[in-house]
Amino acid sequence: MHGVDNVVARLEVAELRDSRARLETAARAAEINFIAKVLRETRGNKMRASRILGVSYKTLLNKVKEYNLERAFEDSAA
Repeated sequence: MHGVDNVVARLEVAELRDSRARLETAARAAEINFIAKVLRETRGNKMRASRILGVSYKTLLNKVKEYNLERAFEDSAA
């Protein structure tokens, strides 16, 4: 019985890791979408967007680069 309990415990840990990975992916997607939305609404004004998002200008620049959002606001800028 001890062997079966060990297998079950390993499966539970694997399921938790999978759930955490899905949660992290969903959180990242939400962050990307929210940053892109704010950039569109501010017509690419990153200083204003950083204030709305409640992050420093440098943090926003890093997120824009990390998520490749340099063109997220171009549609509304035209």
